[in-house]
Amino acid sequence: MMVHKRVHKGSQKGSLSRDNVPKLTTAEREVLLLLTKEFLTVQQAAIRRKTSTRAVYNIRKRLIEKGVLNIVNQAISPVEMKVHKTGGVSSEYEHPIRLHGEQYHIKIISCDDRYRKLISEGNKKIELDGHIVMCYRNSLDIYSNTSFFGKTPSECDSKALSYWTHFIVRLEQTVKCILMKRENMNISRVKAEFAETNNEIAKTAIKEHDKVRVVGADGKVWLLIDNSFNFKECETVHPKESKQDMQDTVQPFFNDLRENDYVPLSELSQQMAKMSKNMNELTHAVKANAMSINALLQILRPSDSTGLTSPDEKRPNYLG
Repeated sequence: MMVHKRVHKGSQKGSLSRDNVPKLTTAEREVLLLLTKEFLTVQQAAIRRKTSTRAVYNIRKRLIEKGVLNIVNQAISPVEMKVHKTGGVSSEYEHPIRLHGEQYHIKIISCDDRYRKLISEGNKKIELDGHIVMCYRNSLDIYSNTSFFGKTPSECDSKALSYWTHFIVRLEQTVKCILMKRENMNISRVKAEFAETNNEIAKTAIKEHDKVRVVGADGKVWLLIDNSFNFKECETVHPKESKQDMQDTVQPFFNDLRENDYVPLSELSQQMAKMSKNMNELTHAVKANAMSINALLQILRPSDSTGLTSPDEKRPNYLG
């Protein structure tokens, strides 16, 4: 894996006040709409606005700094902002885990003519409780706009599964489709991000205006530093293994570090760089010996195939 660091000239701190949602300019509101409601890319948004790509990137950066947009172009609703401004989590946890950025794919079990008419008329997007639901002929995609807090990733997952079960029941009534049925594993979570808040290495990176991302052997980012809502977060973001990365690797590492205090936290960035170099050398050695990279990853970073739960956890039978 590789560590990419890039110096930012601007501040990474959000600009949320204690009482108000940040004010946006006309251009910021327009770009936010294009990125989060119409799901355009930065390049497409630039074409729509008849401006340069760099201009849209600069506006997107300001939206992230103001706390109304996250790094994967999902808008943060005023309701979620209020939760974050008021803490959103019990003070008994010094480093609570935040589950956010979820995306669910649902295969429709059955639907009636009302849903087919909705699709045929081009009404493919529904907003419910601040979440975006994209409607297709045989499926739905849910883009979450809320967070779940807990002491561990499993606790966050438990809260999320309870919430989404009730949400999908309401969604069934809205779209007039059957979306849940016993023994039908037609619902899958295709994306989720787990963040340890108030993280020490995040504080150091943010203070020094460093952007830290760790890329795995599959070429995908699996860990990064973020400062959404000024929470100073170390996030695991791999599409399939984010939960296990946080549960089995990141959180135990930092908990052990805090308990034993054998490495100065200010030196963690250097240690991550050394670890990245060693991993690259190991990867080359593995390839030279014709070993399986996938097998190596399973040893270094074990996880189940879903990234949702461990074997001893309960999971609804409709969740695939």
